[in-house]
Amino acid sequence: MAAKEAPDLDALFEKLYTCIKNHQHKKALKAADEILAVAPKDEDALKAKVIAQLQLSQFEDAIAFINKSSLGPAMAFEKAYCLYRLGRIEEALEAVRGSGPDKAEAARQLEAQLFYRLGRNKDCIQVYDKLFHEQKVDSLELKTNVLAAYVAASLASEIPDLMAAMKVTAKQSFEVAFNKACGLVESGQYAAAETELRLALKLGRETLFEEDCSEEEVEVELAPLTVQLAYVVGRLKRHGEAQELYEQVLRNPDMADEATRIVALNNSMSESGRMDSSATHKKAVSNAIKRLEAIIDKDKPASLKLVPTLEARLSAHQKHVLHLNRALAYLTSGRNDAAKELAAALAKQQPDSHLVALLRAALLVADGKIQDADSLLEQYSTSYPASSLHPTLMRAQLALEANAAQRGLDLLAGVRDPVVAWSGGLLATRLALHQQLGDTAGAEALIDAATNHWRQQQRSGAASEEAVSTALGWCLQSAVGLKLKMGKVAESIAAFKQLQAGGMQSSSMAGVLGRLIRAVSSSDPQAAAQLEKELPALGAGESRGLDLDSLEDLARYMGSLRPAKKEAEASKKRDADGMEVEQQPQKKKVRRKHKPRLPKGWNPELPNGGLPPADPERWLPKWQRADFKRKKKSQQRKQDVVKGSQGAGKVDESLDRTKAAEPKAEAKSAKPTLPARPAKGKGKR
Repeated sequence: MAAKEAPDLDALFEKLYTCIKNHQHKKALKAADEILAVAPKDEDALKAKVIAQLQLSQFEDAIAFINKSSLGPAMAFEKAYCLYRLGRIEEALEAVRGSGPDKAEAARQLEAQLFYRLGRNKDCIQVYDKLFHEQKVDSLELKTNVLAAYVAASLASEIPDLMAAMKVTAKQSFEVAFNKACGLVESGQYAAAETELRLALKLGRETLFEEDCSEEEVEVELAPLTVQLAYVVGRLKRHGEAQELYEQVLRNPDMADEATRIVALNNSMSESGRMDSSATHKKAVSNAIKRLEAIIDKDKPASLKLVPTLEARLSAHQKHVLHLNRALAYLTSGRNDAAKELAAALAKQQPDSHLVALLRAALLVADGKIQDADSLLEQYSTSYPASSLHPTLMRAQLALEANAAQRGLDLLAGVRDPVVAWSGGLLATRLALHQQLGDTAGAEALIDAATNHWRQQQRSGAASEEAVSTALGWCLQSAVGLKLKMGKVAESIAAFKQLQAGGMQSSSMAGVLGRLIRAVSSSDPQAAAQLEKELPALGAGESRGLDLDSLEDLARYMGSLRPAKKEAEASKKRDADGMEVEQQPQKKKVRRKHKPRLPKGWNPELPNGGLPPADPERWLPKWQRADFKRKKKSQQRKQDVVKGSQGAGKVDESLDRTKAAEPKAEAKSAKPTLPARPAKGKGKR
């Protein structure tokens, strides 16, 4: 029997080369297996098989094959890439460091991407710097990744200088324009970010259409840009337009990018929460909960792992926000137990997150445990003072809701973030609390400190001119009114002159200026006359229908009536003996002190008296409340319903003429009985 002819290796390699050249990866994998069947240790065939598995996304099989083969160190980069695609970032980072010098550039690019996924953005930037200076890499793709790393590292303010140094502009590619827009979003410049995002969308459509992509493929490819534009539009208070953009992405049947879809779903849920609080919104929240629960890894529900496709794509911050919003959705829909369980897991995962602390405090407040919520926030602020701003503000809110104005004021005064501490909202709240407590000296000190702070900002140029002008205008206006109430007329006039010199006077000052003129007129008429010139003139619409002469005559008439009216009232108070009633001995009125009626369980030492917060739905009609149940229809009405064919129900027997009694026979008259006629002359003619 003739021996079986050995296959020709040259022909097999020729076949493998043809498959690789034509991007026929399945056939290339088969050809590599045929070569390895003849030459199991052929390095070229081994590498070709691994590359074919990578192209076919068979990452698990590729890792197993690399571990079994003799090319483990030589294929370290390919193994690291497989681990990266599987979401095993820490293992990939360890593997990529074993790459050889022939793949140093690719290995560093992968290392930078791994640092980016781990949130180690400064390390990522350092790797990119080495690529620029040591490897002299100068590709547009690499520059785009550098911009993304700077955005993720919260270095958005450096992006304009960085783009100038790299000699790259937003018009070169839609990816560069997108990353520049993301930097503007991080800086809070939403109007400029919208302009850059619309430019990126325009460039993206032009580029993809030039590559012969269909309309559906273009929409899918640009979906991340659409979602980012929707976020920016929402921050610009155009919530309806933002919701339409989110729905455009969510309704797309060709959307295969699950990461973009879930981000759009999360943002859409947050956006709808701003727009509506009705039953329709509750239904939307319920649907969102189902879709958020669907992305949880069912094999590891307690570890907060997402499905593999999302676990590898989303950053740690994005996954954390998704879990937080799911817990908030639970809280909104009344599923407090599920929210508590998820909050406890998040607290173990990230104990330093102030958002988790706020979530746990909100759950305690929902259960009526106000004191426990305050203690939890106080403990967090002590442990993590750098992140204590939002917990402190929540503690102040809880104190004010419990009518503890002094405690709320003390907490707000303890805010150390200068941007928030000297903001208009916080200053106005503290000023109102000082006035509520009757602490005019404290209110005056607060206004003077705020004025000095913003004057210092004006001299140093640390803030924009518009922000400084607005803040100083508010401080000086408040100072004019406050010092006038305190009787410090001279200081009030000085504050008004500063306001006038800075050109910060507004129409809302007319009332305060009128009070200031009245206060000055008795002591300094000339100053009052000068201030009177600053009063704004009445417009044509405001003075229409007013007769100034009649108003002056009325003022004189009222002035002439006052002495006579006072004399008449005084005469009524005299008795018959001519003694004034006020001089007569009067009995002291006994005022009974009634003990205030307090609700059951009231404890003045606790916030809100230790009572649970009032039902937020108490002002809604009953039919709009969450616990409303419609009354069931009466059973009697159901029994009276006639069912079946016509005549099958109850019949009134009295209407059946066949069962009626026969009438008695009467004697017939000889003549028919005619109806009576009316009397003659009284009928109608």
